[in-house]
Amino acid sequence: MPYSPDISVSIIRSIDSVPHILKLVAESTGVGFVCIAHVTPDSWTVCALHDEVDFGLAVGGKLDVTYTLCNSVRAMDKEIVIEHADKDPLYAENPVPKMFNFQSYFSFPLHDEQGRFFGTLCGLDKKALALNNDKVLSLLSSFSALITRQIEYAAAFSEAKYQWQHQKEAVQLREQNIAILGHDLRTPLSTISVGLDVIENITNEPQTAKVVKMMRASAFRIERLISDVMDFAHTRASQGVIVQRRKTDELGDKLSHVVAELSNNYPAATITGDIVINDVIYCDPDRLSQLLSNLLINALIHGEDGRPVTVSAQAKKSMLCIQVANYGPTIPAEAIDRLFQPFWRQEAGRESEGLGLGLYIASEISKAHDAKLFVSSESSHTVFSFHMPVLPASDH
Repeated sequence: MPYSPDISVSIIRSIDSVPHILKLVAESTGVGFVCIAHVTPDSWTVCALHDEVDFGLAVGGKLDVTYTLCNSVRAMDKEIVIEHADKDPLYAENPVPKMFNFQSYFSFPLHDEQGRFFGTLCGLDKKALALNNDKVLSLLSSFSALITRQIEYAAAFSEAKYQWQHQKEAVQLREQNIAILGHDLRTPLSTISVGLDVIENITNEPQTAKVVKMMRASAFRIERLISDVMDFAHTRASQGVIVQRRKTDELGDKLSHVVAELSNNYPAATITGDIVINDVIYCDPDRLSQLLSNLLINALIHGEDGRPVTVSAQAKKSMLCIQVANYGPTIPAEAIDRLFQPFWRQEAGRESEGLGLGLYIASEISKAHDAKLFVSSESSHTVFSFHMPVLPASDH
């Protein structure tokens, strides 16, 4: 589809060399007015100009295309050159030179990146000028070809920029919708949890208790998925994972609670924990609990059945270290490089429980704490390690 006048003006404005080219054309030919016009069957619009004679047009200015010789250039896709309009056998009786009060005139066609007619490089002057000679014609043809190439490059860049912006807006809209959906799901999920509490309080029937336990595990999984999706939406909106760091002595208890909760939700697995944190830690304890939960769930999903998953968390020598280790297939080096990418999953040979966001969110939580999260995998043993100073540097 041909460009609109406004887009055409924008394309020509984006070409830094245009003002210099128009000035060179004016100096080389002697004409006082030179412009690049966007010409369609319905419009004639100034995209750029060099005016030494106060012709009365500005960028974006329009003329009735039917009263311009550029309309003939568009129809023929061929240049027009007039040296002395009053004596020219073709244009002496044409009303256009008299209407705009010029004697000398030229108009060369310009094309866009698809070879379509874009407009003209045109110039005029009240004086009669020697334009119809090999030197000037060659010069004008060369400048026209140069501008055409510049239009091609600028139009291609403009289209790429438009596509990028369109994709960016689509991604932002999708992520906003994800965040809204995640937020709206929390209310019915909360109602389900309250309902399970009520059922537990009014019955001790074993089969009902078993079903309630299964439902709690499912509700826990849904809550985790919602949290991961909402955190992902925040990170993609360039906000990163939101943390509220403070000095706290409750991190050890919170991490122990994570281990106990997941032991309850994965009864077939064996989780061994060694959590000894007596120091005051400068962190967001809820976010570090989430980090441990994501690492531990990953280990439970990908670990070898029947082998324990080990968790350790210690604060030694002013450094907090949290580790989660599991037995299972050794992770290839090329896969390790991709573990913390969003929506990427290992080939686990079993149905995945998540969206592939857990390790990515853990990595973002680590970054928000100015910490390091890394993984090693060898001899069928994989260890995720999180290292962070116990207190900010200013307190050491």
